[in-house]
Amino acid sequence: MILGTTAVEAGLRTCRAATGKHEFISCFMDFHGKSGHAISLARMTKFSGPTRAPGFYMVPRPDTYRPWWVRGDGTLDTEKYLEFYDTFIRESTTGQVAAFVLEPIQGWGGSIIPPDDFFPKLKKFLEERDILLFADEVLTSMGRTGKFLAMEHWDVVPDVVTLGKGFGNGFPVTAMAVRTPYADAVDKIRASTSYGGNPMACAAALACFEVIEEENLLEHALHLEKIFTEIMNGWKDKYKIVGDVRAKGCLLGVELVKDKATKEPFDEAGKLVYQKALAVLNFLADEILFFFRKLSINSKNIKIIYIAGGGQNIPAWVSTVKKKLQHKIKCVSASPTHGVALMIGVC
Repeated sequence: MILGTTAVEAGLRTCRAATGKHEFISCFMDFHGKSGHAISLARMTKFSGPTRAPGFYMVPRPDTYRPWWVRGDGTLDTEKYLEFYDTFIRESTTGQVAAFVLEPIQGWGGSIIPPDDFFPKLKKFLEERDILLFADEVLTSMGRTGKFLAMEHWDVVPDVVTLGKGFGNGFPVTAMAVRTPYADAVDKIRASTSYGGNPMACAAALACFEVIEEENLLEHALHLEKIFTEIMNGWKDKYKIVGDVRAKGCLLGVELVKDKATKEPFDEAGKLVYQKALAVLNFLADEILFFFRKLSINSKNIKIIYIAGGGQNIPAWVSTVKKKLQHKIKCVSASPTHGVALMIGVC
């Protein structure tokens, strides 16, 4: 396959063929594609179509910085999310849920990393209800988080998984894979594409695997995580509008807020940082800032990456953006997506 959306669509059909069920649950702020049923797995607008496809539902997912449910000590309560899922399935679906589809770590949503107990508990929850776990790793696979699959961080094996982006290191190639018990379902859906499986694409994907293994890029990604986390933690301590920083391998996120106590999103600040730090004036994801840099870079040159990527401008603009927008704070609108995400690409 050549598109992430195509891989996701094939995954959805595989889940239906494997279970005999037709409904899907996905999460707020996830992103899975721009056409067909994939678009019904995420937030939609009037330009997405007249309505979400029948049988597609969305639920909240854990965000440790902005939890919906917390324990008495103020920490996120994963069990409450699962209790909500149970109620939602009983009350909002017809009980024919084929799969729970989600990104291991949200990309466009702001690099939202779930608590460590979420995926192990979710997997058990789904197994008890004969629902498949579909991990869309088009963004997070191939070493971006320090593992070939991000799900490995939590020792969870998804039933269906999609690969892309770093899978071909820029070459258009994606894939959909299933666990052995569901392999026959792939034959049932005839998941072929016009250019799928062509020799050049397969060679590119294989070369990426070889380079990641030969150059120990998984370990290197985790090493880079420590370096970038140290840099970003400095921002959090120094700048009043940096509410949270997070990292898993080389998938990083910085969240801007108007007030650290209330955590009110500072969306317009994110947009301004993007425009001023990188001179990018037109970008559809207003609050999300992406950096793609070589994961194979020598850590001694990490400051050079930081400067070459425009990163040296970010602290300067973060320190002045609140002052610049002070007169607009009351009219700045908040939206569920408010992170500034930094992504360092594979290879």
